[in-house]
Amino acid sequence: MRAFLSIATRDHLFLTETLGEGLAAHAPTTPHLILVPDATADEPKAGHATNVGFATVVPDQRLRDALAFRYSPFELCCALKPFFAAWALRAGHTEVIYLDSDMELTAALPEDAWPGAASLQLTPHCLTPQPAALERKFLRHGVFNAGYFAARATRGGLAALDHWAAQCTEHAHDDPEHGMFVDQLWLNLAPTLFPADVAVSRSRLINVGYWNFHERSLDEVALFHWSRARVSPFGEEHRVVWSPELAARIDARVAAYLRRLAGAAERAPRAAPAFGAFTDGRPITWLDRREFSRGALRGIERPFARADAFAEAAHERTRAARRARLAAWRRRLLGI
Repeated sequence: MRAFLSIATRDHLFLTETLGEGLAAHAPTTPHLILVPDATADEPKAGHATNVGFATVVPDQRLRDALAFRYSPFELCCALKPFFAAWALRAGHTEVIYLDSDMELTAALPEDAWPGAASLQLTPHCLTPQPAALERKFLRHGVFNAGYFAARATRGGLAALDHWAAQCTEHAHDDPEHGMFVDQLWLNLAPTLFPADVAVSRSRLINVGYWNFHERSLDEVALFHWSRARVSPFGEEHRVVWSPELAARIDARVAAYLRRLAGAAERAPRAAPAFGAFTDGRPITWLDRREFSRGALRGIERPFARADAFAEAAHERTRAARRARLAAWRRRLLGI
């Protein structure tokens, strides 16, 4: 049995509405499973969609806490992709396609969007040579775009997903300056590490976004990826390879998508940002997450209940900074 997979926190579930409308219209018999990391339990939705709770996919409470505390909500949703796909395949689905929540299905997916004989199918950002500035972006953020991938329930497919998940357990930060870009950069290694199992799709109909619009015929695209659609100007430096006519068509499509998105956001119930506070209500800062990832409190158990420990760590950072400033002042004063 096939399934589509997506991930969104409760405050971003409205993004899945537009994607779900396309799936209902063009793939009405294939279930759509949506992992909601801050949901307390599974929740069947209208039509063929089901919201899946975090504990269903990651039963280990300690691992759930570590993932949710280590990462920002964006990083967490990215890091959970291989976990979710492996869970779905082990739960009985024979093939799955993962789709980011900011995608739009405008026609039936071609059959080769599914993995076929491969165990894991990926789509590269581009299929033709690009200006050096754009290719450098791909080197920095990944050869492949992880907003789409297809996987099959084979030994090789599960091995590739499990390896990817293991790397994402601690190393899926949004930190290109230090050689990390969420889950996506790890896919650069997949064709080499799993050569018999990983296929690279050259389809021009799927996972079409600002990075490859100029390579595709918009009228033929089945699966658009509206990544960063709310950033203006949309496409940023990639617009240099768009013709004026192409840019006008893309801008019109983006505007229409954003109008639908705005309607979905208005209808959605309000939800607090995921995993943004300790159990006592104190907000979690990015410095708290960094302390948990690579500081003195790395891997501490039940981090959401340890606000006092993180507060003390923050005080110690302040004291250490003061000591460093005092030592620097003394060195300047003494001329050494």
